[in-house]
Amino acid sequence: MLGHISSGWRTIPPARISTTTVARERSKNELYQAARLAMQAVKLRSAARHVLEQLVGCFSGEPVAEKILVWPSNEFLMERTGLSERAVRYALRDLLISGLIQAKDSANGKRFPIRSKSGEVMDAYGFDLTPLSSRLEEFSAVVEELEEERRRRKSAFDRITICRRSIQALVVALDPTLTRGLVAEAERLVSLTPRRDSKMPADLALSMWTSLLDEAQTIYEAAFGGKECRNIEDNNEALQESCQNGQEDMRGANTEISLGQLADACPDAIGYLPGPATWESIMETAGKLRGAFGVHASAWQEARELLGGRAGAVFMVALQFYELDQRGKATIKNFGGFFRSYVRRVAQNEVDLAQEIRLMKRRRQH
Repeated sequence: MLGHISSGWRTIPPARISTTTVARERSKNELYQAARLAMQAVKLRSAARHVLEQLVGCFSGEPVAEKILVWPSNEFLMERTGLSERAVRYALRDLLISGLIQAKDSANGKRFPIRSKSGEVMDAYGFDLTPLSSRLEEFSAVVEELEEERRRRKSAFDRITICRRSIQALVVALDPTLTRGLVAEAERLVSLTPRRDSKMPADLALSMWTSLLDEAQTIYEAAFGGKECRNIEDNNEALQESCQNGQEDMRGANTEISLGQLADACPDAIGYLPGPATWESIMETAGKLRGAFGVHASAWQEARELLGGRAGAVFMVALQFYELDQRGKATIKNFGGFFRSYVRRVAQNEVDLAQEIRLMKRRRQH
């Protein structure tokens, strides 16, 4: 009595068996596309990726026995991938477990085609790539979900950065006695916020940073009593009078330019003002915006020390340069560094601010 005769196909877990048993009409490029998507969707190791690429490369483009069959030897795969025999075996095992390929073993373990008398390939002992081909749409959907998650995660971290820099800007603008709690909480959140390259979710951290920013803005608005003027850090008056009615030391440095000239030359930058343009509101807005544009607190402090009341106008001019640059070749990669350098050049009279504003206005008119 004859015993059981094996077909040569290895058994695989039911969950990995594709519902499509017949090879679809796929071009070799589509098979390569399915392989690339599978590498991301299944998160294959490097060795398995290299071996899968070579298996796809062995496909002639014509199905065999209604399957996508290939029969490269281990020696061939070793030569093409540069992997050791053990690494090739482990990579094939990973591909089988992942359900991307199916193996059909011969009695002696060799891989070879079965040909007709005319030389046509009728069947083969080797690997079937039909599961990979049939799951192209599935892998495409998975990769799209992964990309969407990456975009959402990047957006969350970008918003965290904006919140953190905005809080830093508000802390610098406020009296230190009002910000001790904010600083302590911000330091705590920095230690709790996951790194961008980690796998931890960022949603909770974003929620905490957003709440802290709301708190900081509330303190800022209360400290100024709703008045459109800049905080004087050494003022000891009551909170509702903390801005001294906006009569800070502007050092008369804006006498060579007018608000109208600045507004005409820098419409994009002036657009960030919450209300009518005044020298005080320009200074206040520049102090609040600088963190969002990557200007360090020390750079803003240096600008105020070197330029006095001109610091706000210089910030607006630099910001207008940056906005125009980003619409063109985007040569300014770091606005914070650009602003610090621009401030020093103005302070050393290497740049005539009034002349810069007139030239910018003239370019806009042409």
